[in-house]
Amino acid sequence: MFWMVLMIVAGVLFAVSSGIDAADALNTCLYLAAWVAAIAGVVQFAGWLGERIASIQIQLARAAATTERVALLDKISRMTADQLEYAKAYVPVIEVISSSDGPVYLLRVSGGTVPLAFAASFLGADTGEYLPPVRAFSDGSHERNWAESLTAWAIMQGWAAEAQGNRPARWIDRAKALRSIGL
Repeated sequence: MFWMVLMIVAGVLFAVSSGIDAADALNTCLYLAAWVAAIAGVVQFAGWLGERIASIQIQLARAAATTERVALLDKISRMTADQLEYAKAYVPVIEVISSSDGPVYLLRVSGGTVPLAFAASFLGADTGEYLPPVRAFSDGSHERNWAESLTAWAIMQGWAAEAQGNRPARWIDRAKALRSIGL
Protein backbone atom coordinates (compact mmCIF):
# COMPACT_ATOMS: atom_id res chain seq x y z
CA MET A 1 0.00 0.00 0.00
CA PHE A 2 3.01 2.21 -0.57
CA TRP A 3 1.12 3.88 -3.40
CA MET A 4 -1.31 5.41 -0.88
CA VAL A 5 1.56 7.01 1.03
CA LEU A 6 3.04 8.41 -2.18
CA MET A 7 -0.31 9.88 -3.21
CA ILE A 8 -0.76 11.52 0.20
CA VAL A 9 2.79 12.95 0.03
CA ALA A 10 2.07 14.24 -3.48
CA GLY A 11 -1.15 15.91 -2.30
CA VAL A 12 0.61 17.57 0.63
CA LEU A 13 3.45 18.79 -1.60
CA PHE A 14 0.99 20.23 -4.14
CA ALA A 15 -0.88 22.01 -1.36
CA VAL A 16 2.31 23.39 0.18
CA SER A 17 3.77 24.47 -3.15
CA SER A 18 0.64 26.36 -4.16
CA GLY A 19 0.03 27.87 -0.73
CA ILE A 20 3.42 29.34 0.10
CA ASP A 21 4.71 32.63 -1.02
CA ALA A 22 8.38 31.75 -1.26
CA ALA A 23 11.15 32.05 -3.74
CA ASP A 24 10.53 30.58 -7.13
CA ALA A 25 13.28 27.96 -6.69
CA LEU A 26 11.71 26.48 -3.53
CA ASN A 27 8.24 26.54 -5.06
CA THR A 28 9.51 24.82 -8.22
CA CYS A 29 11.33 22.15 -6.17
CA LEU A 30 8.22 21.40 -4.12
CA TYR A 31 6.12 21.32 -7.27
CA LEU A 32 8.54 18.88 -9.01
CA ALA A 33 8.70 16.69 -5.87
CA ALA A 34 4.89 16.59 -5.84
CA TRP A 35 4.81 15.41 -9.47
CA VAL A 36 7.49 12.79 -8.83
CA ALA A 37 5.54 11.46 -5.82
CA ALA A 38 2.30 11.49 -7.82
CA ILE A 39 3.82 9.59 -10.75
CA ALA A 40 5.49 7.08 -8.42
CA GLY A 41 2.15 6.63 -6.64
CA VAL A 42 0.34 5.96 -9.92
CA VAL A 43 3.00 3.42 -10.98
CA GLN A 44 2.80 1.70 -7.59
CA PHE A 45 -1.00 1.65 -7.80
CA ALA A 46 -0.89 0.12 -11.28
CA GLY A 47 1.47 -2.61 -10.05
CA TRP A 48 -0.74 -3.34 -7.05
CA LEU A 49 -3.85 -3.43 -9.22
CA GLY A 50 -2.16 -5.79 -11.71
CA GLU A 51 -1.17 -8.17 -8.91
CA ARG A 52 -4.72 -8.17 -7.52
CA ILE A 53 -6.23 -8.87 -10.93
CA ALA A 54 -3.74 -11.71 -11.57
CA SER A 55 -4.46 -13.18 -8.13
CA ILE A 56 -8.20 -13.12 -8.76
CA GLN A 57 -7.74 -14.72 -12.19
CA ILE A 58 -5.64 -17.51 -10.69
CA GLN A 59 -8.25 -18.13 -7.98
CA LEU A 60 -11.02 -18.26 -10.60
CA ALA A 61 -9.01 -20.64 -12.78
CA ARG A 62 -8.38 -22.94 -9.81
CA ALA A 63 -12.04 -22.89 -8.88
CA ALA A 64 -13.10 -23.70 -12.44
CA ALA A 65 -10.46 -26.39 -12.99
CA THR A 66 -11.76 -29.90 -13.27
CA THR A 67 -9.56 -32.90 -12.90
CA GLU A 68 -9.97 -35.99 -15.05
CA ARG A 69 -11.70 -37.71 -12.16
CA VAL A 70 -14.21 -34.87 -11.66
CA ALA A 71 -14.93 -34.77 -15.40
CA LEU A 72 -15.44 -38.54 -15.44
CA LEU A 73 -17.75 -38.44 -12.44
CA ASP A 74 -19.72 -35.63 -14.07
CA LYS A 75 -20.16 -37.69 -17.24
CA ILE A 76 -21.15 -40.78 -15.27
CA SER A 77 -23.73 -38.85 -13.29
CA ARG A 78 -25.48 -37.91 -16.55
CA MET A 79 -25.69 -41.47 -17.88
CA THR A 80 -28.92 -43.42 -18.14
CA ALA A 81 -29.27 -46.86 -16.55
CA ASP A 82 -28.74 -48.58 -19.92
CA GLN A 83 -25.60 -46.55 -20.58
CA LEU A 84 -24.25 -47.45 -17.14
CA GLU A 85 -24.83 -51.15 -17.75
CA TYR A 86 -23.00 -50.91 -21.06
CA ALA A 87 -20.10 -49.00 -19.46
CA LYS A 88 -19.71 -51.64 -16.74
CA ALA A 89 -18.49 -54.07 -19.39
CA TYR A 90 -15.40 -51.90 -19.89
CA VAL A 91 -14.45 -51.60 -16.23
CA PRO A 92 -12.81 -54.54 -14.49
CA VAL A 93 -14.10 -55.10 -10.97
CA ILE A 94 -12.41 -57.18 -8.32
CA GLU A 95 -14.88 -58.89 -6.00
CA VAL A 96 -14.22 -60.76 -2.78
CA ILE A 97 -16.35 -63.67 -1.66
CA SER A 98 -15.91 -65.74 1.44
CA SER A 99 -15.37 -69.48 1.38
CA SER A 100 -14.42 -72.11 3.91
CA ASP A 101 -10.80 -71.76 2.74
CA GLY A 102 -10.79 -67.99 3.18
CA PRO A 103 -11.55 -65.10 0.86
CA VAL A 104 -11.66 -65.74 -2.89
CA TYR A 105 -10.87 -62.84 -5.19
CA LEU A 106 -12.77 -62.68 -8.47
CA LEU A 107 -12.26 -60.49 -11.52
CA ARG A 108 -15.55 -59.45 -13.11
CA VAL A 109 -15.10 -58.79 -16.82
CA SER A 110 -17.57 -58.42 -19.67
CA GLY A 111 -17.78 -62.18 -20.31
CA GLY A 112 -18.31 -63.23 -16.72
CA THR A 113 -16.46 -63.65 -13.45
CA VAL A 114 -12.97 -65.13 -13.35
CA PRO A 115 -11.00 -66.11 -10.23
CA LEU A 116 -8.17 -63.64 -9.86
CA ALA A 117 -5.70 -66.46 -9.22
CA PHE A 118 -6.63 -67.97 -12.62
CA ALA A 119 -6.36 -64.56 -14.31
CA ALA A 120 -2.89 -64.06 -12.83
CA SER A 121 -1.69 -67.52 -13.90
CA PHE A 122 -3.36 -67.27 -17.35
CA LEU A 123 -1.93 -63.85 -18.12
CA GLY A 124 1.40 -64.80 -16.57
CA ALA A 125 1.68 -67.83 -18.88
CA ASP A 126 1.65 -65.76 -22.05
CA THR A 127 4.62 -65.55 -24.38
CA GLY A 128 4.82 -61.78 -24.19
CA GLU A 129 3.57 -61.45 -27.75
CA TYR A 130 0.50 -63.67 -27.59
CA LEU A 131 -2.07 -64.49 -24.94
CA PRO A 132 -2.14 -68.14 -23.92
CA PRO A 133 -4.25 -70.14 -26.38
CA VAL A 134 -7.80 -70.84 -25.25
CA ARG A 135 -7.62 -74.23 -26.97
CA ALA A 136 -5.19 -75.40 -24.26
CA PHE A 137 -8.20 -75.91 -21.96
CA SER A 138 -10.84 -78.65 -22.28
CA ASP A 139 -14.10 -77.78 -24.03
CA GLY A 140 -16.82 -76.84 -21.53
CA SER A 141 -14.42 -76.56 -18.57
CA HIS A 142 -14.47 -73.61 -16.22
CA GLU A 143 -10.90 -72.81 -17.17
CA ARG A 144 -11.78 -72.58 -20.86
CA ASN A 145 -14.76 -70.30 -20.12
CA TRP A 146 -12.52 -68.12 -17.96
CA ALA A 147 -9.82 -68.02 -20.64
CA GLU A 148 -12.41 -67.06 -23.27
CA SER A 149 -13.78 -64.32 -20.98
CA LEU A 150 -10.34 -62.87 -20.30
CA THR A 151 -9.36 -62.99 -23.96
CA ALA A 152 -12.62 -61.41 -25.12
CA TRP A 153 -12.29 -58.72 -22.46
CA ALA A 154 -8.70 -57.90 -23.50
CA ILE A 155 -9.81 -57.66 -27.15
CA MET A 156 -12.81 -55.49 -26.26
CA GLN A 157 -10.57 -53.11 -24.30
CA GLY A 158 -8.22 -52.82 -27.29
CA TRP A 159 -5.30 -54.42 -25.44
CA ALA A 160 -5.22 -57.48 -27.69
CA ALA A 161 -6.02 -58.32 -31.31
CA GLU A 162 -8.26 -61.24 -32.20
CA ALA A 163 -6.81 -64.67 -32.90
CA GLN A 164 -5.69 -65.24 -36.49
CA GLY A 165 -5.77 -68.78 -37.88
CA ASN A 166 -4.04 -71.13 -35.50
CA ARG A 167 -2.38 -68.30 -33.56
CA PRO A 168 -3.95 -67.09 -30.30
CA ALA A 169 -4.93 -63.48 -29.62
CA ARG A 170 -1.96 -61.10 -29.91
CA TRP A 171 -1.11 -58.49 -27.30
CA ILE A 172 -1.30 -54.84 -28.30
CA ASP A 173 -0.72 -53.36 -24.84
CA ARG A 174 0.00 -56.11 -22.31
CA ALA A 175 1.32 -53.74 -19.62
CA LYS A 176 -1.86 -51.69 -19.61
CA ALA A 177 -4.02 -54.80 -19.31
CA LEU A 178 -2.03 -56.14 -16.37
CA ARG A 179 -1.94 -52.73 -14.70
CA SER A 180 -5.74 -52.39 -14.98
CA ILE A 181 -6.26 -55.43 -12.76
CA GLY A 182 -3.34 -54.79 -10.43
CA LEU A 183 -0.89 -57.38 -11.76
